[in-house]
Amino acid sequence: REEVLEHAMLEAWPSFTLSDDEKARLTLQIEYVASQGRKIEGDRTALLQAQLANLKTRRARLVDVFVDGGLDKPTFDERTRMLLEEEKLTEDALNEGGSETDRTKAMLLEVLELAGSPQQSYFLANPASRRELAKRLSSNLTVAGKEVSVEPYYPLVLLGKCVNPKQCGHHRTATRTFVQAVWRLYRWVNRRQPQERQ
Repeated sequence: REEVLEHAMLEAWPSFTLSDDEKARLTLQIEYVASQGRKIEGDRTALLQAQLANLKTRRARLVDVFVDGGLDKPTFDERTRMLLEEEKLTEDALNEGGSETDRTKAMLLEVLELAGSPQQSYFLANPASRRELAKRLSSNLTVAGKEVSVEPYYPLVLLGKCVNPKQCGHHRTATRTFVQAVWRLYRWVNRRQPQERQ
């Protein structure tokens, strides 16, 4: 039964090995994407800080209006509660930001390492490492009777298309394809991170 699963996995995984040059280009692209992500995080942080300052100013003005007799107590309490809730949400968003890009970069580098030569890594691995590779590089394993179906890990498919330009569609250069691949992987990793933290 393991032989059937192994055969299905190896058939599903694209057969390629990233050259040192391709790994270096992908690593550079990951660095570039991470720097852009940090810039976006910085812009997001500045926006959240401005929103927080605005909320605190609104709450201070609300107190002034209440003290001047412009609001009754129930209305004041309700509006204050709403502003405090918004402040808390904004502060939480500020506190959770931080090193998201660094986590994403680390995951992208790990994906690059895993997907750099999937079949070769599998053949060279010991049985325990083979099982780990099978789990990490495959998705949607289904078994129906003697039929085994395995879908490859998304980064394998994407990198396989980059290494084999005929599968990439109409692109001028492989470098451009690597740029697009890293941005796609970046978005893919960002979508997966909240799921993995739950």
